[in-house]
Amino acid sequence: MFFLYAGAMAIMSVYISRQYRETEDSKLSLAYLIFPLLRGCLDLFHLATSIVAGFFLAKTMPLPEAFFYVFVANALLALLFIDLKCMRLPNVIVAGSSFFVILMNTVFGIGDISFYGALLGFGMSFVVAIARMGAFGGGDVKLSALLGLLAGPDIAIIILFGFVLAGVFALQFLSMGLLSRKDYIPYGVFFIGAYALHFLYM
Repeated sequence: MFFLYAGAMAIMSVYISRQYRETEDSKLSLAYLIFPLLRGCLDLFHLATSIVAGFFLAKTMPLPEAFFYVFVANALLALLFIDLKCMRLPNVIVAGSSFFVILMNTVFGIGDISFYGALLGFGMSFVVAIARMGAFGGGDVKLSALLGLLAGPDIAIIILFGFVLAGVFALQFLSMGLLSRKDYIPYGVFFIGAYALHFLYM
């Protein structure tokens, strides 16, 4: 199981590096300036969680369960990282993570997944995507379904809070002149942030 985890993390790291190379010539932006720092933090996080999953978590919980939580954390952090820099949420990570969550729950009974939450998250975001065509992408819709799978009916609160966070961010950066009304807002970053707060405090 540990080798499966290490392999999955290696594949994800290679994919993220490819995303970086494809966009390294893009125009200078705030996300571009802090991207190298985030990339370093992500690499350190992968290393640290690999060690924790292999030694500490394996002693406090079954290894498949440790693998589940660490993989989900890495996948969401990778999605946050890519959306902030590349303004997209790759299907290979979103769909792959959804399949992984369902598989681990089916085979090992790990995680309290909710298909109702997935449908609710998908439905809410799909309505927004139709209403705000171009400003809210399909990747955000699929991410909402993944988060709903993990959070259950609470995904409604997570999505609403994510929009609040995105609004606060947009207003602040608009007032500072760092963002224009035509710029894309990486909603996935705020949805993942809202989910992380929900996971920690609910």
